[in-house]
Amino acid sequence: MENTKLSPSEIVRGWLLRASLLAALILLAGGTFGFQSARFTGETATLEAIGAGDIFRNNAGMLLTNLLGVLLLGLPNLVSGAMNGYALGSAAAISLRQYGGLWLVRAFLPHAVLELPVIVVSVAVGFLPWLWIARRIRHHGEPRHALLGAVAKALLAVAGVCLLVLLAAAWIEARVSMRVAT
Repeated sequence: MENTKLSPSEIVRGWLLRASLLAALILLAGGTFGFQSARFTGETATLEAIGAGDIFRNNAGMLLTNLLGVLLLGLPNLVSGAMNGYALGSAAAISLRQYGGLWLVRAFLPHAVLELPVIVVSVAVGFLPWLWIARRIRHHGEPRHALLGAVAKALLAVAGVCLLVLLAAAWIEARVSMRVAT
């Protein structure tokens, strides 16, 4: 049974945690599919250095898409999570085949530890409207303005923190990962 004594911000945090677990599963499923398909198709890739600004713009675009996914009940977030997972799995399979496991760890790990949580959390925020719908059904007489304020604060906090993390990840990818890769 759900505890109705929780504050709106605690309710939103709990929902985001559950939604993040769902987002991680979506990412993992997409990654598994991408890894297997790239493994069996024999795809190859060539590497070229990309600037931190380009990397950041690409990642910030993904973040913005996921944040705006709130307006469409998280449907774009489902697609984004699966596509990001597919791209990561495919890149891992190609990298393992072409360069080996040690290279994969050295080239991806430095920035991936920052990017992966951002992808998971940004996909998860798209599911916040479902919290509103679930609360409306389960707690019909409950005032909703406090919950809406907590959702808005959570979105702003996620956006701010994720942008800072993506900026650091882009710098690491351009200065560390790309140097290992090329």
